[in-house]
Amino acid sequence: MENRQKYLGDKTRKQRAHRLITRGAAVESVFPDVKDLSEPEFYELVEHASEIPAVISLVMYAADKHNQAAAKKEVS
Repeated sequence: MENRQKYLGDKTRKQRAHRLITRGAAVESVFPDVKDLSEPEFYELVEHASEIPAVISLVMYAADKHNQAAAKKEVS
């Protein structure tokens, strides 16, 4: 049982790492200048971006669209 839990934990951790890497690569692809920022500078940028109403609305729109598609998939 412990091995199974460890395996599932490893799988979840690997999936998260993959997701973070691919999304970070997407950000760098769209905004190449972020490659030059230090980690604290990048976090500051993201924090400021998260306070912009248009960005908040866009993220909420994307999440809602995703959730609606997922709900339709469950019904089917």
